[in-house]
Amino acid sequence: MLVLLREYAADAQFLRKMRAAQRAWVTYRDAHLAALYPAADPQSQYGSVYTMCRCTALAEATRKRAEELRRWADGTAEGDVCAGSVRVRTAADASAGAAQTGDAAALFGK
Repeated sequence: MLVLLREYAADAQFLRKMRAAQRAWVTYRDAHLAALYPAADPQSQYGSVYTMCRCTALAEATRKRAEELRRWADGTAEGDVCAGSVRVRTAADASAGAAQTGDAAALFGK
């Protein structure tokens, strides 16, 4: 998300809507986990592995969201008519991409 804030700093409308989308995603994520483990006392219902299983499900949901956000960080090829707010990659982006891969990998946990 930090990369997006930096890359799209001049687009206040985009940032406002992306923040709203991220808040909605967090609400969805929490509801999804609650549906996955709905018991009033999940520790006794699902056993000692509950915490590990919940954390695994949380990590998986977060990885999927990071992949979705990576589209804005990486940009899109010219000619992608359905890109919407995703910026078009330039030749400079492609050469700088190799240098930024480490930063993106750290940001997205890869």
